[in-house]
Amino acid sequence: MHICNLVSEQTMKRTFTILAFVLLAVLATVSCKKEEDETKPYLTGTVTFELPAYLCKGELFTVEASGISYPKEITYRWYSQVMAEDSVYANPATFRAPDSIGNFTLTATAYSPGYYTSAGSNSFITVDPSWNGSLRGIHRSIHSFTDKRDSRSYGYVRIGSLDWMTSNLAYDGAGISFMYSPAVDGLFGRFYTWNEATGGVAGSGLGKGPQGVCPAGWSVPTAEDWLDFASAVTGRQEEFTGRWEGAGEKASAPATFNDDRMWSYSPDNGHTNTLGWNGLPLGSCSVVNTAFSGYGKYGFWWSSAVNGSDKAWFRYIFEDENAFPAGASNRTDFAANVRCVRLAQ
Repeated sequence: MHICNLVSEQTMKRTFTILAFVLLAVLATVSCKKEEDETKPYLTGTVTFELPAYLCKGELFTVEASGISYPKEITYRWYSQVMAEDSVYANPATFRAPDSIGNFTLTATAYSPGYYTSAGSNSFITVDPSWNGSLRGIHRSIHSFTDKRDSRSYGYVRIGSLDWMTSNLAYDGAGISFMYSPAVDGLFGRFYTWNEATGGVAGSGLGKGPQGVCPAGWSVPTAEDWLDFASAVTGRQEEFTGRWEGAGEKASAPATFNDDRMWSYSPDNGHTNTLGWNGLPLGSCSVVNTAFSGYGKYGFWWSSAVNGSDKAWFRYIFEDENAFPAGASNRTDFAANVRCVRLAQ
């Protein structure tokens, strides 16, 4: 029994020794692996790609990633949870936007053997440009005409002595798309500097503004055109630089975009849109700074009247006021919407 016990103890010692060596080997391997991971280099640069802020639902679009300067051999993987092509290895790559309206994200990941990966993402919003699609709560006029330059249709309504377009001009021969996204041109119209809107030509007299970017037979409203609008809406003789109390409420629409209220709520402006003019709070754009501002709070529309040597007059509606005041800004930087007019027919 003593010899057997001795052999058993020796065997157990040898087993424990082997297990200890195995454990040390495993720990060493894990440690080496961790050290390798910690010393793996990063890709030089940041993954970037351009993507419009808005896309029409179901629209095909192409994206191309860049920004990684080293190493040169890079593989890109594109990923989005909502698209049919949820994982694509290509650069550039073409996708189809979802067939429903909403907010979505697209991610590009850069790979190279022996390096950590790097990823960049962009978000976009899909829209339905059809009538009563993404844009709701606006009045649809029974009168319309077609701009022969691009076959785009516009409604119009008679106010005072003039026909006024009931949506913003969307002619793409000049100006800028909202958030640089042509998908919303038909919903929001485009933004033009005064020089773009008028061709650099001031106008005066009822129905005698410059054609500028407007369709044939239509013009950028003069000070007299706007005053005719004011008298018809308020029932008072107004000054051009006056506030036109009540006119902003009657000219602004209680619109929603992708089911979100556009004008911020205010007890001082009910946005009754009794004129059917469909004013929207799209803000303005600085061409120099390439920046949009004022969405949800302001709407701005040009006149063809000048103010001094480098400014021109516009009218605006503010969320917290029922008025329709005048303002002036730079002719070459400030970009606003345009409503074209003509003598009533």
